Amino acid sequence: GDALLVQVARRLQDLLRPEDLAGRLGGDEFVVLAQDLGTDPQTAQRAAESLATRLREALDSPYALRGSPYSSAGSVGATLFPRGQTDAQDLLREADTAMYQAKAAGRNRTAFYEPAMQLRAQQELSLAQDLQRAWDLGQFAVYAQSQVDGAGRIVGGELLLRWFHPERGVVSPERFIPLAEESGLILRLGEWVLEQACITLAALSATHPEIRLAVNMSQRQFLQDDFVGRMATLLERTGAPAQRLVLEVTESLSMRDPNAALE
Repeated sequence: GDALLVQVARRLQDLLRPEDLAGRLGGDEFVVLAQDLGTDPQTAQRAAESLATRLREALDSPYALRGSPYSSAGSVGATLFPRGQTDAQDLLREADTAMYQAKAAGRNRTAFYEPAMQLRAQQELSLAQDLQRAWDLGQFAVYAQSQVDGAGRIVGGELLLRWFHPERGVVSPERFIPLAEESGLILRLGEWVLEQACITLAALSATHPEIRLAVNMSQRQFLQDDFVGRMATLLERTGAPAQRLVLEVTESLSMRDPNAALE
């Protein structure tokens, strides 16, 4: 790792002019300060884009680490100055925000800072903080969406997780599930949803023995080393019929390690 960082630093320095500056902020993040790129914003942005492309191409070239080839790449976030009362910390924050936008867009690309990015970042942070409190405050609920056959008969259902926020209203799973994945809260949420599914199936066994209930599984939950044991314990404790519980997983999850997924 250290050898790679040293080579990256050298490649950055080799591309810069004497008046420019390169430094390592920590971890695998570097900052480049390129001066006098243009007399107007459009010219400066074109020059910055050109520099960012050269930097990415340099980082994308193969590395030799202790005799072995190694591949890596870089995402670049850029911001222009001077602009109003922006200080050094503002510039670093803006470039950092743009870099994460470049990563979110698919990595190994360049993104320029826009004020809307900062607003989105603040909104996501606020939502993530609310999400952590939502579990303790009991703001989650599950609903069964019916599954019907061609004749309109209910043959099963899919258990859906919903978050009811006192100010935000109903928060879309598309917004909060990725945040729950990042924070690890998805493990507690996922286990609770599975428990609700098992309790529901057990209650339906007497009156609707043919009903199947499906639950969406997160990758983090499914790939836990003790997942099978926890699932077996849950089935035994609730008395739910295992053959009527459907665990839905994504194709990407099963293709990452097909043998482990099948097992």
